[in-house]
Amino acid sequence: MNTIAEETKENYLSYYKNHIGPKLGTLNIRKISPIIVQEFVYSLERKKLASSTVKRIYTIVRASLQYAVKMQILTLNSADLIEKPKENRTREVKVWDKQQVRIFLDSIENASRYTIAYKLAIFTGMRQGEILGLRWQDINFVKKYLKIQQKLTHKGKLKYGAKNKTSMRSVSLSDYILNELIKHKEIIELEKIKYNKEYNNNDLVICTEYGNACHPRNLLRLLYSHIKKTNLPRIRFHDFRHTHASLLLEADVNIKIISERLGHSSIKITLDTYLHLLPNMQQEASEKFEELLKV
Repeated sequence: MNTIAEETKENYLSYYKNHIGPKLGTLNIRKISPIIVQEFVYSLERKKLASSTVKRIYTIVRASLQYAVKMQILTLNSADLIEKPKENRTREVKVWDKQQVRIFLDSIENASRYTIAYKLAIFTGMRQGEILGLRWQDINFVKKYLKIQQKLTHKGKLKYGAKNKTSMRSVSLSDYILNELIKHKEIIELEKIKYNKEYNNNDLVICTEYGNACHPRNLLRLLYSHIKKTNLPRIRFHDFRHTHASLLLEADVNIKIISERLGHSSIKITLDTYLHLLPNMQQEASEKFEELLKV
């Protein structure tokens, strides 16, 4: 357990406490047969858990039984003998189109100190934790890029590092977002002077007026308030990331570039998540090929 990230460890413990422990925790490990594991998986599905959650819980159980095999406590892994849960990749992704993004950007201009967080999400596709953990030292204003090296966890703790190796990445910045960052930095510098010794200098881009990290819930609360005023379809903060990706696809940006920009571990994840948002791409590809050959 020491080799996994703290957040992942907490998730595993939660899965055990809420699902694995009550069903399998009291059983002798030698008595856990394939039919017991199969029924356990079915019970998770009956709870209407997300398919990805069911698969993760199954993976934990399988890994535990495999360790027992390795230690020669068991001769077979019962989890290998069942009908394995399948993760449904066709998840619902909500996005805004270009016009909706413009309406939102106009509505939040000078609305709050956290406006820059929403702009960063839209223009970079960064995750919420990555944005809330971003430091000024991570931004290169001359070469126009930022490095993602720190995140804020869901519990409001700053943690160096990212979700995985590919999440530790550089993201190029447009002139618009660079200018917005410069204007925001001027506000931060004035607050440092105003609060002097009371100011906690964590070097954070998104912070309270005293320099402390902004709790994710506060950012979400403000977001829903802004959306309500505009009558736009309600989306989550994470859907800004989806919106960024979908608009890049619409602009014919190479899928590999989009995948690297988002910090996905593989192009397959990017394709599985976003390609269905553009059902006309097949037709466009066919027409472009015909145009290429001048038939």
